[in-house]
Amino acid sequence: MGWKSEIEKMLTEFVGTDVTINDFSSVGGGSINETYKVKTNEGDFFVKKNSVSLYPQMFEKEVRGLQILRATNEIDTPEIIDIGESGNDSFLILKFINTGEKPVHSGMILEDKLPDCTNILIATLGSIIITILGHYINTIISMIIGVIFLGKRGLSDR
Repeated sequence: MGWKSEIEKMLTEFVGTDVTINDFSSVGGGSINETYKVKTNEGDFFVKKNSVSLYPQMFEKEVRGLQILRATNEIDTPEIIDIGESGNDSFLILKFINTGEKPVHSGMILEDKLPDCTNILIATLGSIIITILGHYINTIISMIIGVIFLGKRGLSDR
């Protein structure tokens, strides 16, 4: 089953009736996530997708961060539908927030509320950044150990 089929299945369980994806359109993304607006017969949803092997448990941490932000009642946060995996794809399903005709960058939305939520936001972003950096740090440490080991072995050969 592909990740789109898995999303239909999860949305069907959430809504309580058969959900069919009518349209799937990219809404941008970055170097880590692909993002999509998913139009269904039961409304619109927002899906973030990335590689589960490169970013394990990233969406679990993002869900915790969204829950913390929502608890402040300072920033409108999307309703969390579910997180899941299909093959090497990991995804987060959220209720789509329609910001009107003109797309609004999330940074603009946060700008007004940031002073009220700085500590919470920093803690949330920190956990996401640590997750991402942890992957790269482990790789770098392995490389350094390999260089040290090869260097010592090279010296003993002389």
